[in-house]
Amino acid sequence: MKALFKLDQVAKLLNIPTSTLRYWDKQGLIRFERNRQNQYRQISLHNLCQYYRCHRISGNGYCRRTG
Repeated sequence: MKALFKLDQVAKLLNIPTSTLRYWDKQGLIRFERNRQNQYRQISLHNLCQYYRCHRISGNGYCRRTG
């Protein structure tokens, strides 16, 4: 079973608004999965780490599209 983080948890970790994460998800800049039961956005630890590395390297908070 893989560890999944909810949108609000990720926002707190990165110290950014949830609206920013929703926008990045819509634009394909970060890949969230949907919880099958409630359709909440979630992200795996693997994808979160990939995004975090990209965010740190780019310095501007943006990465290439994920898909």
